[in-house]
Amino acid sequence: MTRQQPIDALLAHSDWIDRLARRLVTDPNEADEVVQEAWLRALAAPPESDENLRGWMARVVRRVQARRRRAALRRKDHEDRAPQRRGPRTPEDIASEAGLQRDLVDAVLALPPHYR
Repeated sequence: MTRQQPIDALLAHSDWIDRLARRLVTDPNEADEVVQEAWLRALAAPPESDENLRGWMARVVRRVQARRRRAALRRKDHEDRAPQRRGPRTPEDIASEAGLQRDLVDAVLALPPHYR
């Protein structure tokens, strides 16, 4: 049996794979992304045999969905921890920052050369 045969057999289950992804992910666009990535993974490393193709592809779809969910949670956590701007910077904010930068430069220049 060639590695192409399981992929051809999997194609017969494409509607079922779409429905599985839509049950796992509420956003239809995200479900489409999961399906596309699952097919890419299946094409890159097809199953060795055509036994239990639905089960094999269900694992692929679930793993893709779980990986995407973990990535989204990491991204949200990272964004939540990022400092939030209060709005546009005022001239007073800019002047204050410039004053701090000037103080820092003066402090560094006051150090002996080998400590700069």
